[in-house]
Amino acid sequence: MVLPVSEGEWGVAHCLFWGIVYLGIVGTALPLYIARKYNLAMSDPDVPAKRFIIGTAALLIAAGVGVFMSGSFDRVMELRPPAAVVFKYLLLFAPMAAALTLHCLFLVPAAVTGALGGHNGAMSFAIVVSALSMGLGFLVDSGFASTENAVTMTVLGLLFGTGAVLTRSVYLTAFVFFLVMLSNTLADGKYNDYPWYAAVTGFALWALLLLVAAASRMSREKNADN
Repeated sequence: MVLPVSEGEWGVAHCLFWGIVYLGIVGTALPLYIARKYNLAMSDPDVPAKRFIIGTAALLIAAGVGVFMSGSFDRVMELRPPAAVVFKYLLLFAPMAAALTLHCLFLVPAAVTGALGGHNGAMSFAIVVSALSMGLGFLVDSGFASTENAVTMTVLGLLFGTGAVLTRSVYLTAFVFFLVMLSNTLADGKYNDYPWYAAVTGFALWALLLLVAAASRMSREKNADN
């Protein structure tokens, strides 16, 4: 994903727009609202054990490919970025990983399986559509300049899509996707100078939205019990 990399180049408005509008409102609030409106669960404790194990294996393979086989882990170990830089990346890419997961690996497969049913063919189609949406998103975001990254994300998207559809766990999928994104962006080092105020503001809004969504869900469950 392309981010504003310096305050001097993008300015305060651009950085805050990215954190508040793109990641906060569009990336987080909108999918959470859709999930609530259509009663889409972020996890399903009734997923068959075999299906969950296969999905988890797919996520682990995605992590292995994205973190170790990509060379990003070795590069991070070589660079050894300061703790402050790592913390900034945590603030910046936790919301981004969650936003991409909610859109491409949660809403997209939920829409496909909701329309076609929960049979194996529908789930397979949902996985492919999720992968294509990830690849297309990265391609459009780069201004159609990075087809290599788009293809890479499409291939990884097949693994992440498989994991998301089979485990039916947004939390597990987002966590693994975050690890891959964190490793690769730290290795790239492009966002070391990203403004702290923008990273903190975006993360704070994202965390607040998650807390509001959790409180709303607990309130609905309590009212349902009564």
